[in-house]
Amino acid sequence: MRRVILPLILLAVACRSAPVELTPEQKTEVADDFRQFRLGLYASDESLDPEPMLGSVAQDAALVIQGTELSYDEFATAMRSGFAGLRSASIDIREMRIDALAADAVANTDVIAERVTDAAGDSAERFYLHTEVWVRRAGRWVMIHGQMSSPPA
Repeated sequence: MRRVILPLILLAVACRSAPVELTPEQKTEVADDFRQFRLGLYASDESLDPEPMLGSVAQDAALVIQGTELSYDEFATAMRSGFAGLRSASIDIREMRIDALAADAVANTDVIAERVTDAAGDSAERFYLHTEVWVRRAGRWVMIHGQMSSPPA
């Protein structure tokens, strides 16, 4: 029996198709599609609406903020309470790097400066670095890994 099973296993492994490498044009197309999507999320952040971002994060995503792992629910609570205390926000994207890993997966790193005004009228500027992995599920981009940090004050 072992003589039959081992060759079948080896045949199955050998016949698996290799991952399809994207052409440079395809990588650009995927990156451009994701860039437009990501810019839309930043626009919703500027309008103080956290829901588009929250709707784009997988419930089981690995999320790390300032070195602390958060569940989706903890992340959602923090986002909603943070936005609730603001009067305005503007985002300056200093750098956006998008690497198309496949037709349905990207890794991106954004460096942003965010100027916020709270309900009392006090303004502050904060800097963030986001490193994320996104996949396309059912035709829409979903974050499955996300890390955000900011430099010490």
